Amino acid sequence: MLTIIEDTRQQSGKHLLKKRWFDSVGISIVRSKLPAGDYALLTDMSRVIDSKQDLQEICGNLTQDHERFKREADFCMEHGIEFIVLIEESGMHCLEDVLKWQNKRMRRWTDIKVHHDEGKWLFTPLPPKPTSNETLYKIMKTFGEKHRTRWEFCSPRDAGRKIAELLTEGKETKW
Repeated sequence: MLTIIEDTRQQSGKHLLKKRWFDSVGISIVRSKLPAGDYALLTDMSRVIDSKQDLQEICGNLTQDHERFKREADFCMEHGIEFIVLIEESGMHCLEDVLKWQNKRMRRWTDIKVHHDEGKWLFTPLPPKPTSNETLYKIMKTFGEKHRTRWEFCSPRDAGRKIAELLTEGKETKW
């Protein structure tokens, strides 16, 4: 039987689709603090998975929370741990697909900017310009190369299966 460690910092109850899939195939989950990532094999800590809800979350990690995220990736690199970031975004299959992504915050920013330029909505402050798909792609590509981070993608409904596949990749252990 396969046992996966889920980091205790993962909010309980927010990952029910994954839990249901793990249960359905007999994968046991043990919650414990991990030094990096959100998921690892109980029997092999040479690879960890850091799961992200969507591209908006990774965008925040790489722009607003860059130092913390960099420390986690560098910790893995220094200790010979493969750091895989699994982004749960439907329609995304590889890093190049990020170029097709539309930042939901961009439309709101554009609306406010247009109205400001027309002398309207001046009571609504213009927030910082959101990260574009091209910029996010470049940041992810550079970060991945510099900090040995592997980017993987799946739909939210496939996340449990993808985590199990990634953790057991190249190993005889299967669920």
